[in-house]
Amino acid sequence: MKDLLDKCSDKGCSIDIGSVLDNENCTVTVTNRFDTYEQAMAHFEEMEISANNVASEKYPCHMAHTIKILNKKYIARIDMTFSCQAEAIIFELEMQHRIHD
Repeated sequence: MKDLLDKCSDKGCSIDIGSVLDNENCTVTVTNRFDTYEQAMAHFEEMEISANNVASEKYPCHMAHTIKILNKKYIARIDMTFSCQAEAIIFELEMQHRIHD
């Protein structure tokens, strides 16, 4: 068990066993900066696929995105609202796992 906890700690993805999921925080917001509009849209499409892989078919993830230009960069913000907090946490853990791999 300690090996598993060490591995998760190294990856930056963990949740306390005693955590209470009250479904009050079901939205995950991701903001990134890109050189081109096309890169920003590709990122949105990737996030949409990832979010829908976590969400259930009956209750899909609702997504809203904005793209703004700041200092010649495209700032993409994506708000993903899942049907329950557990799905949001699973999505966040998967994103952390990707970042640290």
